[in-house]
Amino acid sequence: MPPPRAHLAGTLQLLRRMESLGGGHPQSGPLWEFLDRPQALPDSVQPEHASLKYDAYLACSAGRPAWGVAISDRYEESGMLAPLRCMVDAMPGRYDLGSALALRQELGRGELVVAVGFDDPRAPPRIKLYLQESRWGTGLGTGAALAPALAKAAPGTTI
Repeated sequence: MPPPRAHLAGTLQLLRRMESLGGGHPQSGPLWEFLDRPQALPDSVQPEHASLKYDAYLACSAGRPAWGVAISDRYEESGMLAPLRCMVDAMPGRYDLGSALALRQELGRGELVVAVGFDDPRAPPRIKLYLQESRWGTGLGTGAALAPALAKAAPGTTI
């Protein structure tokens, strides 16, 4: 498992290559600013705490290349929130992060993940915010256990 800063460096290199294959995207600048923060990551972690923070994809959407990346808050926790808000505010779409952030706060566990997808150079990127288990197989909880937190964080939403 690469250390966090090495994983970031490799991810940036991969994403720049993927972006060039996809013809670029005029609105990807805020993503690079959000990602290129090696100082936010530890130089190394104990092997039992090592895990990947980034996940990238390259696909074909409507006959043209599409690419994207998912970034967890692993190793950063709440330190990722301010840069995340700056990135989202700089993107040309309308994005509401409130419910997912409120749910994370209510649960007090899990990793926050932001996924940014560039499918069409003429359209704003897709941004998805979600929670995932911190360790494989641990889960976030049952539907019954999550329902009260979800009702408080996003009234009117049910499981």
